[in-house]
Formats: sequence, C-alpha cells, structure tokens
Amino acid sequence: LSVGNGTVALDVARCLRSDPADLAKTGSAQVALDAIAEARITEVVVLGRRGPTHAAFTRPELLMMPPGVDVEIHADPDTEAELINAEPGSKAALLAQLKRREVDLNAVPDLGRRVVFVFGAQVTEFEGAERVTHTHMSTPAGTFSVPTDTVIRSIGHKGSPIKHLPFDDQTGTVPHESGRVVDRETGLAVPGAYVVGWIKRGAQGGIGVNRADAQETILTLLADFDAVPRQTSVGSAWAFKRFIKRKAPYLVSRRAMRKLDEAERKAGTALGRPRFKRANEPTA
Repeated sequence: LSVGNGTVALDVARCLRSDPADLAKTGSAQVALDAIAEARITEVVVLGRRGPTHAAFTRPELLMMPPGVDVEIHADPDTEAELINAEPGSKAALLAQLKRREVDLNAVPDLGRRVVFVFGAQVTEFEGAERVTHTHMSTPAGTFSVPTDTVIRSIGHKGSPIKHLPFDDQTGTVPHESGRVVDRETGLAVPGAYVVGWIKRGAQGGIGVNRADAQETILTLLADFDAVPRQTSVGSAWAFKRFIKRKAPYLVSRRAMRKLDEAERKAGTALGRPRFKRANEPTA
C-alpha cells in the first residue's frame, strides 16, 4: 500500500508490479530484485488524500505501467463525478480512461497483477503487532480495513526555512526570480544566493523538469557572474578542494565516480545487465 499518489508512488507501484525477470535486465540492485521476487505481490493500492484532479504524478509514470498489469480506480460517487467532469488534458481526464469499479478493499486480493487507485482516502490507523497487517482508512464512501503487508509513505516533502534566506511558509519554497533568491519584502536579490530543485519550485517534477530547472538557475548565475567585475586574484585550486571537503566530507569526486561507473558496468556485462550496483548490496 502506497500512501500518496505522486511520481514516487507510481515508480514504486511500477517496480513492484513488474515481472522480476524484466527487472533483472535493468540496473536495479540485486537485493531489491530478490525481495520483490520473494514477496510475490499481487496488488498495490495507491491512496490519494484528494480527488483525481489533484493527483500528483506526472503523465509518463502512469503511461509506463508494465504490460499485463490491471490499473483501475476504486469507484465512489465523488471520484466518479470528478472524472466525468474532467477538463480535457487534465490529470483527471487521463485517469478517466482507466477501468473503474467498486473494489472490495476489505478483502484479500485475488491472485494477479493489479494497481488500484483510491481517491479521497484518509488513513486512520495501521494495525499489526510486529508488522502491519491492515490499514484502516476512511473515504467519502465509507470506512475500509485493507489487508496490508507493506506500507510505503510517499506523500512528498515540504521545504524548511534556510537561515538568512527569505522563505514562503505556504509553498515551502525560497522566493526567487529564475533561480536568483529575492527578498519579497524589499524586492531585491539576495547577493550570492541561488536555488534549484524542490526548494525552488516545490516537491514536484521528474528528471526532465529538474534538468530544465537547473539550466535556468545556471544561466542566471552565469549572467550575474558576467555582470560583476573580475577579481584580480583568487585562491589556489588546492585551497578550494580543502574548502569543499570541509563542507562536504563525504563528497565523491569525479574520478571516483568514473571508477565506480566503470566497475558497475563491467560487473553488469557479465550478467547481461547494464550495470550491477555492488554499493547497494548489504554488508555482513
């Protein structure tokens, strides 16, 4: 069961519902492949606290579900009304193309490969002694006790204030203009401060969005750099390296990253896979 229906939730659902033999051809860590194969999962329930219109995933995640997996929506009056009245091109309109039926959420699922979306659901309690056995939830259509082996919390993140920088409590982001931090009260840029990623735009978007986001901030930074007169002298490369190590003691250098990449690819080739991630294997 996944609490949340954003991009991470659908990535999790897709991996858990994929054929382990297909996953074995990817760069996924072996420990994860073994766990998925052993679990023999038959159903993943994806809970959303709001309706289909507010589903947080991006379109590719839904369209990339593995073949042979039944993706359906638990039907209730509120969800049905929202899907019927969905604006063209909206997230709800995309979801409206899926099969809808009243799923018996209280029952142990039949054998198969299924992903079920449940909207307007609020978790009220997790039941179980040593591990979770049931998830109790309420929806506009009533209350349910869903048999559950595993619960994955994927409701996103909200940024927290950064010392000496302005902050928007409502969005959990740092105010900016094209990545350049701006003090909303004065309208002035904060010298030397730039933001990228979720602290810039909120916890949303996949790899493509992150690339465009980073590019915008870098172009802003370069433009500001060109507008400032050059210093006549700078510190040494060695001094800069020491500064970075103080700030990020676990930093992986470019050379080390290349060695790791080469080792993983070489190990993967022997297994017929793009790479084998030894670093993700548990240690004794």
